[in-house]
Amino acid sequence: MKYYEFNDHDYYALIAVDENQVITQDQTIDEACSHAAVKFYVQSVACESVEEVWREGKPREITKENALKQYVGMTGSTLQQAEEYFNKDVEHGDALLIDGLLV
Repeated sequence: MKYYEFNDHDYYALIAVDENQVITQDQTIDEACSHAAVKFYVQSVACESVEEVWREGKPREITKENALKQYVGMTGSTLQQAEEYFNKDVEHGDALLIDGLLV
């Protein structure tokens, strides 16, 4: 699983992408995962189009450890609870964190 942060955009989000479920075609796996994250951002968070998201900035891949820290810091979960959630329940395309203005 890869984790992408959208912090240069109107609304913050942290999105999970399973690299085993991404079709690469003429891209590297990293490029394909980044594009998948952008598509999920449009579907789950904001923006009218993929192009609009790319204009605002590209998502930043972060490590699982940093994603866990972000999740713990913003949800009040314990590290153990967050690890359990990440290991058992996080799926391809999940928006793990989303800007509070959208909730």
